[in-house]
Amino acid sequence: IVNNSHLKFVKVFPNPAHDILKLAFNTEKVYSSSEIQITDLSGRLVYTELVDTKEGLIAIDIHTLPAGIYVCNLVGDGVTIARDKIIVQ
Repeated sequence: IVNNSHLKFVKVFPNPAHDILKLAFNTEKVYSSSEIQITDLSGRLVYTELVDTKEGLIAIDIHTLPAGIYVCNLVGDGVTIARDKIIVQ
């Protein structure tokens, strides 16, 4: 788990998850372009959602994802600013 500071974060729960994954995020500032990206361990993008606020809570339906380990990235203006690991069961 890598967080650049206590003010920039993405937190996923429950973890491990089965059907619905909730993500709390805070970018500390509004970027011109920010999004949540979920990738598998090979780096393949499996989910992306644009976010237009600096903080929030979103729910993602993950029931179609195969069981495994994934990485959730909070990306602002093309740069990963926070990251968390996800386990899908």
